[in-house]
Amino acid sequence: MPPALSKDRCAQVKPMRNHRLILAFLVQLLVCFNVLGQSEKRFNIIIQINDEIAVGGVARIHIEADSDNEAKKWDAGYIPGELTLPLEVIQLLETDSTKSVNLKFVHYSYKGQRQFTQQYSIELNSTVLNQDYVIINAYDLTQRKYKKQFEHLTQDDTIYEFIFPGSGRWIRKK
Repeated sequence: MPPALSKDRCAQVKPMRNHRLILAFLVQLLVCFNVLGQSEKRFNIIIQINDEIAVGGVARIHIEADSDNEAKKWDAGYIPGELTLPLEVIQLLETDSTKSVNLKFVHYSYKGQRQFTQQYSIELNSTVLNQDYVIINAYDLTQRKYKKQFEHLTQDDTIYEFIFPGSGRWIRKK
């Protein structure tokens, strides 16, 4: 027969059970807050500017959206290979009242001692963001090389294309 537990031994067992319950409850609560508290979504996106991956030089990256009611602006995050957008932007893309959602940023480049800046505005849509990966090729048409290749497509100073599984490419003039 097992030895009888004294009152002191029983008093020690019950608090241990309570600690386990409290610990299990706290772990579940933490997981719940982590899932519900996510306010952004990450996308596999690489930005290339003039055929080079934008490792540095991309600044003031943000999202601007125009809807029937108003225009809004959100900060976005970018490191090569990952674009981070607020969930509110993703929800806006799914509504019919949104006219456009644009990814805007400034690219800084240097030639010798001179600094050059170019502003880019790239219209995003849910088709592009739902791809496994996207490469955004943006071109500065103030540079002679790219102006010759793409002048037949636009009169703007910039042009961009999306590359993802099953997408097409711009036809370049030689």
